[in-house]
Amino acid sequence: MTEPVKSRSSEGSDNLRRTRKSSGPASELAPPVVLVAGADEFSVKRRARQLFDEWQKTTGGIDNEIIDADTRTIGDALKAISRTTEALQTLPLFTGAKVVWMRNCSFLFTEKPSRPNAVSPLEQPLANFAAFLSSFQWTNVRLLISGGPIDPKAPLASAIREIGKVEILDGLSAADRNWAEQAEQFVRAELEARKQQIDDDALGALVAAVGPNLRQLATETEKVSLHAGNRSRITSADVAAVVSRQKQTQAFGLAEALGDRDLPAALRHLDDELWQTQINSDHSSLSILYSLVAKLRAMLLMKDLQKAGFITRSTNYQQFKSRLEQLPANLLAENPKFNPLKAHPYTLFKASLQTANYTLDELVNGLQILLDCNRKLVGSQLDEAAVLQSALVKIIGVQKLNAGRRTSM
Repeated sequence: MTEPVKSRSSEGSDNLRRTRKSSGPASELAPPVVLVAGADEFSVKRRARQLFDEWQKTTGGIDNEIIDADTRTIGDALKAISRTTEALQTLPLFTGAKVVWMRNCSFLFTEKPSRPNAVSPLEQPLANFAAFLSSFQWTNVRLLISGGPIDPKAPLASAIREIGKVEILDGLSAADRNWAEQAEQFVRAELEARKQQIDDDALGALVAAVGPNLRQLATETEKVSLHAGNRSRITSADVAAVVSRQKQTQAFGLAEALGDRDLPAALRHLDDELWQTQINSDHSSLSILYSLVAKLRAMLLMKDLQKAGFITRSTNYQQFKSRLEQLPANLLAENPKFNPLKAHPYTLFKASLQTANYTLDELVNGLQILLDCNRKLVGSQLDEAAVLQSALVKIIGVQKLNAGRRTSM
């Protein structure tokens, strides 16, 4: 469907014409065609909208067209390509320039047919469209294409790269070593746009709670911003008050209570987690157990690194991150499953502080207790809640309130 766009401004078309003449069609300053695609739908839509709004300011908007390319059939995809071609060839009537946006394109990635030597029905039409764009005279017209994943070597992407710009936005991934740093930069930028700043420990807590999900990071950042109100600085209290923990971090509270050696809090969090297993099929007693194992392993690693002199038990998050980044790359296994250093830096920062609550022998013994707990959960008919509660009591122990000392049970 072709959708005319209402004017935002009547000035600026001359600027676009001058840019075309001075910089040429493949200029980085004013590319006539931009493809924004990738697996991260949130980032793709946001970036495409940002570009379209910027371009509208220079064209006036009356002649601009939006073509919905979110199709379900091959026929609809061919119609979307045809409408885009027609829109590019239609001269602007009321202004000197126009923008065409091929929005939410769902057929950028063409799967290969299962039959040998078979060709996708859209492969040739997309190649023809790429050839059309390459030969088109880009005078006073711009094309923005946005959509899902695309092969960077596909004819369409290659053609656009020659005459314009291709932006591939696949979002954050836990497999990326620098995802936490990128997430923190994203949150800071979101808050700077609102004229707010965030404390380092609050930033670490927010990113650790949400994980590598830009859409959710944007949502949670907006929540803490609104919670802070007129205050210009976001604190850890704001994050603790309103940030929702995601699936991959949902047992965070229980793990933190274990690290803090706070038995009442640990049992309360355990009760909440066990309730989640009743309403969430992805959550189980074993996933709760593994979160406890990860916490003890992180504390054990931090204690070893402190003993070796690689890090100190610093209360400053940025200083801790700096020391962490200086660790030898080959210190531990590359596989994240066997390398606690692949966890979010703030999680390790908390574990570093919590090492003061346990001796080395207690941490090793705690892992042995959890191993025994795993055997019982998998190979016995014992009540899961009772097994996990018993493990927590054995690891944390009971604090004598009057003496301030711990005694193991």
